[in-house]
Amino acid sequence: PLSLIFFSQFKSSLVALLIIAALISLVLGEMIDAVFILFIVFLNAAVGFYQEIKVKNEIMALRKMVVQKVRVIRNGTEQLIDSKYLVPGDLVNIGEGDKIPADGLLLTSQNLNINESSLTGESVPVIKNNNDNVFMATTVLSGHGQMKILVIGSQTKFGQIALSLSEISEEKTPLELKLSDFGKKLTITVVLITIIIAITGIARGQDPKILFFTAVALSVAAIPEGLPAVLTIALAIGTRRLAKRGAIVKRLIATEALGSVDVILTDKT
Repeated sequence: PLSLIFFSQFKSSLVALLIIAALISLVLGEMIDAVFILFIVFLNAAVGFYQEIKVKNEIMALRKMVVQKVRVIRNGTEQLIDSKYLVPGDLVNIGEGDKIPADGLLLTSQNLNINESSLTGESVPVIKNNNDNVFMATTVLSGHGQMKILVIGSQTKFGQIALSLSEISEEKTPLELKLSDFGKKLTITVVLITIIIAITGIARGQDPKILFFTAVALSVAAIPEGLPAVLTIALAIGTRRLAKRGAIVKRLIATEALGSVDVILTDKT
């Protein structure tokens, strides 16, 4: 949901610290400081929100471009339909260049060779004969045949792999970890400074009210209001540069993580 994407922009500990600083400024009557800090916070959220919505729309557009058509036999005639409308029991004609739309059983086959590398990682063609199983997301290299759909979607072998991947928890990027650590250290530092000022002032017999306002003012001043905005703008520029090279970054913060990569190790899968 759009609301969830928007509010996810406020998860940073540094942003939380800025909101606290804005509230303190309001309590102290420093309206200009409070408005400025909140403006920075919402500007930061707006840029991140815009970027994620833009990417979401681009991904949806890509999905529409890769709709797979299949030749299914219904009512005794061959029809061309979207693969998402297949149901178990359908008969599908397959030929050279076709992607297998679901897991099924071969009823007929003639010189049928299938590339199963998307499922097994092995790029060597597999010869398929009558009554052999064929699997979703594999590709027909040569020959033709007819298959009966047995299972679809998440029940297929490929679908089960997709489900297992979706269960992997999302890890924080290096930048998110650094910002979180910086926010915690800054909070501790601000609290320590406030305590030191309070103790020193009380020891000198100064007015507690003045001490309180001084400590709070210093605390707010110690927080770098412009840092989230500067980071967001820098990441947005990086994302635009990547987009010009054909790379779509789903989350703005991931731009920095990609920039931290020196070497990519991958196997043939």
